[in-house]
Amino acid sequence: MQQSRLSVKPYRDTRGITASKFRLMMVFINRFSLAGARDFAMMTLLWEAGLRRSELVGCDVRHFDSEQKRLSILGKGRNEREWIDLTESGVRAISEWLELREVYGLTEPLFISLDRANWGSRLSGTSVYRIVRALAKKAGVSENFGPHKVRHSGTTTYLEMTGGDLRGAQAYSRHANLNTLKFYDDNRKQLQKKASAKLAETISWKKDSSKSAN
Repeated sequence: MQQSRLSVKPYRDTRGITASKFRLMMVFINRFSLAGARDFAMMTLLWEAGLRRSELVGCDVRHFDSEQKRLSILGKGRNEREWIDLTESGVRAISEWLELREVYGLTEPLFISLDRANWGSRLSGTSVYRIVRALAKKAGVSENFGPHKVRHSGTTTYLEMTGGDLRGAQAYSRHANLNTLKFYDDNRKQLQKKASAKLAETISWKKDSSKSAN
């Protein structure tokens, strides 16, 4: 008799890092250098706008609207670009990067490679990962911390700050399924840990209580 196969959903830790840890990563960026201004702008967008690597590197200069304070991105699984709102600090970070870059065309990539071999070419998602990972290492953050973990961290931090505003978190992360955000919310509340602690209380005993059982 063939046994039925159950679908097992792997556990994902979506909590990420705290805002203070992320700020520490930003401290290691020299935002007044060309590479630093670029990296500071990218890190700001990863945190404040919850961008994925592909969304970040897929932007051209023309997709940045400083007057309307917005950025046009091609979201995951989307066929058309969409505008997302930027904060004042996000607009300032991008503007400072472009100011230091000086020469660029509207159809050129918003974020470019600055090494001699690939100068001016579109920055790759792999390069973004390496930049984030290097900053995380300097800040003493987990070894597997990358750009997607920044999304996790931003989402969890927002949920923590708002007491679980799932709609706001959905708008930030652009997750189509609200249940995905409930998973984030459950993780940040550490519901399993709290349930285990409650059950532990039912079988806990003092050190001397074991003697009375003899």
